[in-house]
Amino acid sequence: MSPSDALRFEPPEYGLLPKESVVWSRPAGISFTTIFCGVCSPLLVVIPGIFMFVLFGDVIGYTFLLLLLLVFIMSLRSFITERRTMYYITTKRVIHVLGGNIVQAIFLDHLEGRPRSEFLELKETAQVNHRPVYSIRISDPRAPIEIKLKNVEDDKAEMFEKLGEIVTCSKCGYVNIAVLPRCKKCDARLR
Repeated sequence: MSPSDALRFEPPEYGLLPKESVVWSRPAGISFTTIFCGVCSPLLVVIPGIFMFVLFGDVIGYTFLLLLLLVFIMSLRSFITERRTMYYITTKRVIHVLGGNIVQAIFLDHLEGRPRSEFLELKETAQVNHRPVYSIRISDPRAPIEIKLKNVEDDKAEMFEKLGEIVTCSKCGYVNIAVLPRCKKCDARLR
């Protein structure tokens, strides 16, 4: 296996560790800024662009159009990046993937036995259809790694809240992180 294959993450074919399975996955949402700058702003500046040429001449008009083109290109780049981004919670890791390659990974073992406030921050950023939307930041307490998610619906944010909860196995008594479907020690079903 080459080093580039080790970073590849396209479950179930590539990237899963032994005895690891995906518990939750989500593509990155498209931000309002990306949509506005990429679609709305060019439409909103057509008339001002014409006035720039008429009132200030070609130099200012072309400069204005060049700036508009740069904003559009940056928005297109941001859109492509957001569309190629996925987030996963597996039985062993929280993973940020871009274009099928792992960008960041936080091992769940690093979170065990720690208070949620030490590694997880959930902030309500908006309301959509009377339901909260969150921004989530997960930090690895053992390494300088941070994964940020935006525009996460409340029902999806519940999975991240489980990262700080524990479940005791009814068969063997082992303490597991609540996102795990099976006990790490005896493989019995949890809940």
